[in-house]
Amino acid sequence: MHPAMNSNEVGSRGDPQAEVHEFMSSCPIRSTVGSQASMSASCSHSPVKFIESACFDTVLNSNVWTAGGQATLALVAAKILGYEQGWVAATLIFVLSLFVYNLDHLVDTRSNRQRERRARLSIGILFATVGVTGVLGMAFLLPGPALVVLALPFTIGTLYSLPVLLLPGRWRLRDIPLLKTPLVAGSVVWCAVLLPMVLDHALPDLTAFFLASHLFVFAFSNCVTSDLRDIEDDRSTRTLTFPALLGERGCRRLLIGLNILTLCVLPFWLPPRPVFYAALVGATVATLWYVIHLKNSSSAREFAFLVDGCPYVLLISMLS
Repeated sequence: MHPAMNSNEVGSRGDPQAEVHEFMSSCPIRSTVGSQASMSASCSHSPVKFIESACFDTVLNSNVWTAGGQATLALVAAKILGYEQGWVAATLIFVLSLFVYNLDHLVDTRSNRQRERRARLSIGILFATVGVTGVLGMAFLLPGPALVVLALPFTIGTLYSLPVLLLPGRWRLRDIPLLKTPLVAGSVVWCAVLLPMVLDHALPDLTAFFLASHLFVFAFSNCVTSDLRDIEDDRSTRTLTFPALLGERGCRRLLIGLNILTLCVLPFWLPPRPVFYAALVGATVATLWYVIHLKNSSSAREFAFLVDGCPYVLLISMLS
């Protein structure tokens, strides 16, 4: 027998405390009780986590939250400009946004977790189908100019996600350098301002132009801040976005400057009604807050609730 093995065996058996500890750790009753306790503890938290995850998937991953936020912009624009078809425009924008964003989720499967990717795909298929059905169903009830207004963001949203372009190395609109953010922001403002205007048979004026400019900065800030979470992926795939080009600090400076500029010119064009100032100033202040506080390391839920939920500040201020 090897001497080292012999000395270790004698030493371990000569210590009574060591023998007791070894016996208790190998005892089947102790292990069973411990496993049952851990199982009961995990089960006590599982319903809460399940409900929380289900709500997160249903509201956020399905883009209902994002689409609802963009639809509120049409309500606000119709209220400020004095149009009566704001709810019709908001409904159309909501359905169109569901289709466009879920189409992008179906195509873009860069998630590292297969479980998250499957959940996102299944939810995306469901709501993209609902979106397409809604757009096609309501298209027959709309006048020709409204269909033209909807056709542009629908086409851009499709080309934004699907790899159908024939440019060298650029198969989607989102892959073209620095085009992603202004394209999305412009499409949002296009629908929010023009669709209520066309449905109300109105003509554009100077107030509509300044409102569109203000909402463009609002939507642009939303898109740039959302891209902060993907800055590493965009750099690895060589997709040039504003965060990838300017960095976090540069993007914050740009967005802070643009939002302060919109606040400075606000009194020169906005109709003198306190509710309008409360809505636009409140939303701009909320935008500045999340631009300053959100970072690349912030959670997905923080980005979803704060960035995509910021348009609801406009609606709440307008209805108060």
